[in-house]
Formats: sequence, structure tokens, C-alpha cells
Amino acid sequence: MHRDAANVLSTKFKSKSKRSAASRALNRATAQVESLEMRQLLAGTPRVTPIGPPDGQVIDYGGLASPNSYQIGARWTSTASGGTGTTGTGITLTWSFVPDGTTLTSGNGEANLPSTLIARLNTRYGSQAVWLPLFQQVFDNWSSVSGITYVYQPTDDGVPMSQNNNGVLGVRGDVRIGGHPVDGPSNVLAYNYFPNFADMTLDTNEFDGGGYFTSSSNNSRNLRNVTAHEHGHGLGFNHVDPVNATKLMEPFANGAFDMVQFDDMLAVQRNYGDFYEKSGGNNAFTTACGLETTTVSIAFVE
Repeated sequence: MHRDAANVLSTKFKSKSKRSAASRALNRATAQVESLEMRQLLAGTPRVTPIGPPDGQVIDYGGLASPNSYQIGARWTSTASGGTGTTGTGITLTWSFVPDGTTLTSGNGEANLPSTLIARLNTRYGSQAVWLPLFQQVFDNWSSVSGITYVYQPTDDGVPMSQNNNGVLGVRGDVRIGGHPVDGPSNVLAYNYFPNFADMTLDTNEFDGGGYFTSSSNNSRNLRNVTAHEHGHGLGFNHVDPVNATKLMEPFANGAFDMVQFDDMLAVQRNYGDFYEKSGGNNAFTTACGLETTTVSIAFVE
């Protein structure tokens, strides 16, 4: 198992981005940033993300594309729902929460304690009826701009998180979410694996005093943005540069925007197609969407 170096820099920076026809990016105010996670590679050459200099700029060696655009790694090749076709083809992914007590991984070198995420979420929000919709919004957001169909799997059999325990319909999700203490409040907030083992571990220390997930402002945007970012790795996306508070897949957490942004949309559509690639796609004459009746609306929420 190879792993990326952790980003442990926590700082503030100001970013002013110019409006452009391509991205419609808005000028951003000063943003609080936290280091997101240590990403894991199960095979191949490790891609290292060194710690940035004091101003918060990160030098990211992940990916082979231009450093000014999305950087794509592995794509899902099989899921619990079957094959995934070729690049640009829509897929179906199931997702679930592991039961508390499930063995996770120790991707940041932390003690591999059992998951306690559900108990921590219940303590923070009162009940699953309150916090589950926050996670549903994350997957709905990725789905709304891509050919990915997400299905929530309400049960999980609690087998250890492992690349050998793939998703099974009615048993456990393709994407499994758990959490345990990682490194105390701040620093590493979460980590995630690449396809086809794309499970997520949230740092439950972030629910403690001073932790990044204690804020419920903007509908718990901190928690949703980190979860959305981590799942981006689970879809096969690397970190991106420049770090200017305009892209979800930048290596630092940011609350200046809400979940998926323009660059992230380009990445997910490159790998899994747009919204019209769901349910077999629309690449035939009989299923194609007529341009004369098509309305395209893209909104980015500040």
C-alpha cells in the first residue's frame, strides 16, 4: 500500500478570482482553510503532495494533466450493480454507513479503532433523521451534474473496510462511510481511497470542541464540503491547483462555496458523462436530446 504525504498546514489566505465566461467564478472573501486528508493509493507509483509554504500555497504532483484544470486518476471499473462501460459512460453507485464497531483502516497511521461515526453524528445532530439528509445532499450534488446514479443502501453488514470487501446489493454499499479518531481537531479531516475501493473515513475528533465539523452554519457546509471532496477521490479525482478557493478538489477545505464547482463538474463528466448519460445514456438518435428544446442552467452557490 502506498500513500500520499499528509497536508498538515492550517492557515488563512485571501483569494480573488476573476469572473470568466468559462467558470462564472465569483470573487471570494477571505476563507478559512484546513488540511483535508491523507489520500491513499492501493497500487502503482505514489503521488506525493508536499506541505506548502507558509502562505498556504500547495505544490501538488498528483495527476498528469495541466495543473490549472481537473486531474483524473482511476475510474470505477465494476460496482455492485455491474459493469461500468467506457470513459464517459454513466454508472450506478450504492453507498452506506458502516455500523459502529466496524473495523476501518489506519490510512493516516492512526490507531485502527472501530468506527464510532454514527454515535458521534447522533450526539451532534440528535438523530439520523437530521444528519442523513446532509450526506444525501452530497451524493445528489455529484449526481446532478453527472451520469452517476446513487442509491442509498440503508443496511451494512459491518465487515471490515477492505479492498476485498466490495459492495454487494442489499448487503453493503460500493462506497462505505465510517469514522474514528485520526489526529485530533484540525489537520487531517478525513481520508478516502480511489476506485474500486472508495471507502471514506472521517476524523471524529472534528466533532470535538474546536473541530472543523462543529459548525452547523450554511447547513453544515464544512461537513458537506469535506464529504463531497473525499468522495471526489472516491470517483478517481486527484487534488488540483492552483489553490485559490474556486474548486472542491483543492487540497484544503474551504467554506467559500457549496460542494461541486465548475472544474469538478468537468472532471466528473469526463469520467462518467453528463446528466443525460444516466440509464444507458442518450447516444442514439432515438434518445438524443434535441438542441432546439434543451435548456442548460448551471448555478454555483456562494
